[in-house]
Amino acid sequence: MQLRAQFLRPSGAAAWVRCALYVAMCAAHSAESDEQDNEVREDGTACHWLASELFEGRFHAVGSLSPNNRYITQEMFDACDLYFDVMKEWPDVEHYAEISMDCGIVYPGITGTPDMWAYRPGHLRVMDLKYGFGFVEVFHNLQLTIYAIAIAQKLRLPADTKVELIIVQPRAWSAEGDVRRWFTTVGFLCEVLVELQAAARRAMEPNPVGNVGSWCIDCPGRLDCETFLRTTGNLIDFGHSTHRVNPTPEQAASELKYVESALALLEARKEALHTVVEHHHRNGGTTRHYRMAPTSGRESWKPGQELAVIEMARQFFNVNIAKPITPKQARLKIPSRIVDAFADKPKTAMKLVPIGPHDVAKAFSPKE
Repeated sequence: MQLRAQFLRPSGAAAWVRCALYVAMCAAHSAESDEQDNEVREDGTACHWLASELFEGRFHAVGSLSPNNRYITQEMFDACDLYFDVMKEWPDVEHYAEISMDCGIVYPGITGTPDMWAYRPGHLRVMDLKYGFGFVEVFHNLQLTIYAIAIAQKLRLPADTKVELIIVQPRAWSAEGDVRRWFTTVGFLCEVLVELQAAARRAMEPNPVGNVGSWCIDCPGRLDCETFLRTTGNLIDFGHSTHRVNPTPEQAASELKYVESALALLEARKEALHTVVEHHHRNGGTTRHYRMAPTSGRESWKPGQELAVIEMARQFFNVNIAKPITPKQARLKIPSRIVDAFADKPKTAMKLVPIGPHDVAKAFSPKE
């Protein structure tokens, strides 16, 4: 039970509020979750580290490595610039970044780390930098709600204090923009607190009940969840069934909503099955329908060859190329065969790919 309490985190509140089994699944499958190679998650960790470093006045160059061995990109710097632009809206107010917060008001032992928060009389701001591609809703965002409640308790803020919750997410398209805000009050969040406390107690019961939904996508234990497997199996049957040829707009809208939810659940199952099969292959196993294949990295110049290409373009093609230039850009100015000789597309990691009918035919075709 104590182990499970460690996974009752503010960052997972949107899941454990709706599925009491989520916390137990995270606790039981924490090892597998940590082993999974999640590129987007690792980039997000690196971007948060960069934001923290810049906030503390420590500069790092593009191309340098973060503590989790990710290259710091210009896109990460751009995300941090957008993040700090919001902070600069309150230039004379002290901001607190990446400071652990006691969130035990929701359930004993819960802690969390808000990305950034600040307070001036009558107005509390809580910000979160999201570097993923999946859209994060700020309206009634439970992670930020928990942080705001904890800070309000710490500062003993009255119920009529204005609360501004902010999501900064430059990589997810939204008509609301990259910076999204929800304005509420401490009093309203205290009403939400009652629901959070009840949900946390349900999650900590001896036999919590599972409930399927979009939150299953991030649950590491979904392949061990009977409720999830039964539901997705029914959805597959539904996909093979016959439907109305000419539904009314209302019937179409109702089914569309169901299908969108079904696709989210099937995507969650797909990712879970992919993890199992890929792990098997990485450990020397084989399966009938999949194989491991190398992926190509981003094309770049061979060491020291960029200047040679620029000089060759000037001498032989009378083309002036300004540095820096990528191989793709160079092909617009000089013949591709020239670029091919000086560029390289290195093989990087191995990934799981399906075996198609042509793959089988190639395997048994005559070799030169």
